[in-house]
This record gives sequence, C-alpha cells and structure tokens, in this order.
Amino acid sequence: MEVIELELTNGTELDFQVALVDSPAIESDFLAFKKNQQFKVISEDKRIISGFFMMAEKPIYRRDDDGREYYVKFTADSIRTIQEQFQINKLSNQVNENHNTDKFIDGVYVLETFIVDESRGVSVSKEMYGEYSDRSWFGSMKIENDQVWESVKNGTFKGFSVEGIFDKSEDDFMSRLKQLVKNLT
Repeated sequence: MEVIELELTNGTELDFQVALVDSPAIESDFLAFKKNQQFKVISEDKRIISGFFMMAEKPIYRRDDDGREYYVKFTADSIRTIQEQFQINKLSNQVNENHNTDKFIDGVYVLETFIVDESRGVSVSKEMYGEYSDRSWFGSMKIENDQVWESVKNGTFKGFSVEGIFDKSEDDFMSRLKQLVKNLT
C-alpha cells in the first residue's frame, strides 16, 4: 500500500491543533489500539496526562472519499518543524475534542512538549509508553475542566491527535511524478 510523507505546508499561516480523541491514529492501524501506548494519567491530583502527539515514521492508515487506501507518515524533521511552530505560535490552549475545530475546550491546555532525542539524552519510559521512534513528539496536558477529566478517567478519550493542513513532501511528489512519466513512455 502506498505511503505518503507529509510535512507542514510551506508559505501558509500555521493552522493546526492538538485534539483529545477517542481513536488516536498514531497508536493503531485505525482498528485496534495497543493499551500500553495510550496516554497515561500521570497525576490524578494534578490532573496531568502524558503521551505521544506524533510518532516519527509511523505509518497512519487512511482511506479517501473514493475508497482508496493508503498510509501517511511524518518524518522526524517534519515533526520537529511542527513542534517548533506549535511553540512559536503559542498554541498550547488550542485543544479541541475529536477534531471539532470550531470549539476549543475550556480548562484544557498543553503543559509541556518535547522531541524525544536519544542522542541528547531526552527520552521517555518504554515501560510506561511502549515502543516509539526516536525524534517523536511527546507532551503533557493539564485538565482543569471537570467534565473532560471524567472523560479521561472513564476512557472516552484515549490519546492525542495533531490535526492541520499538511502537504505531501516534495521528495514524495517528485518520485511519484517521475514514476508517472516513466509509465507514460
């Protein structure tokens, strides 16, 4: 099945959010979730949850409106750019529920994020969060909203999902264009 690399759209305004979702794409092939990779409640008293926002090189299953199936993935470099733009543009309070981009959730914000980088000694516990790719994006959210906190505790929300306007990488586009030209000749 085709794998398409995605990256942050060049030359456009930054437009993405982190959502609390019931089906986090990075944790599954969209059908089954691995329990050990869901975000974790780090502190019941402090209402902090932590987990991966994006996984480097992780194929994410997609099906378009025409029924075509494929995977998308983000490179480590693309994830770093997205995370840096998230910080630069101060988007920590733009959290929505299940990709409802018209309504931000009050009382929920991104507390911290970082790029896992083993060469710098920045890592997370594989025992707590399962296997992951180096240079993936990890973060924590603070949940002050009582209703959302109950949804986290009862398992309605199972993870994080980054949504935005992303382009196919130039390398992917050029390789597909070359293949198309080759097939025409």
